[in-house]
Amino acid sequence: MQCELCGKEGATLRSNVEGAELTVCQKCAGYGTTLRSAPIAQPQKNVVHAPVVQHRPVSNAGELVKRAREKLGLSQKDFALKLNEHQSMLHKIEAGHAPSLEFARKLEKQLHISLTEEYQEVKFSATKATDQGLTLGDVIKLKDERSA
Repeated sequence: MQCELCGKEGATLRSNVEGAELTVCQKCAGYGTTLRSAPIAQPQKNVVHAPVVQHRPVSNAGELVKRAREKLGLSQKDFALKLNEHQSMLHKIEAGHAPSLEFARKLEKQLHISLTEEYQEVKFSATKATDQGLTLGDVIKLKDERSA
């Protein structure tokens, strides 16, 4: 099997490299966290999977939280007590750090505002005509072709 990072033959490990689970060779496994030995996969034809609808906090969540909190006449300290959270957490959010989805939902309930949005992620897989597997360069080319 071909390494999805360097393209060399002999990839036998599954590794988490910067959030992506890849089949890699022993040398490239050092770039991430080894998960397990790679299963022997049969090559697939180009396949586009159905879009997956997910939620994430909006980019201006901190601004929205601050405006809604001030509209209620609450200080950061008082609002943090009401949420049963540390004031520093609320300060970080209002300073522009993205809240976790769980914390955003908690804020939505207390402030009666919307802090999350839906987005779709289309996942696809493909193989080369030579059935040698897919490298990251091949994925970039496929994404570019699909975007055009």
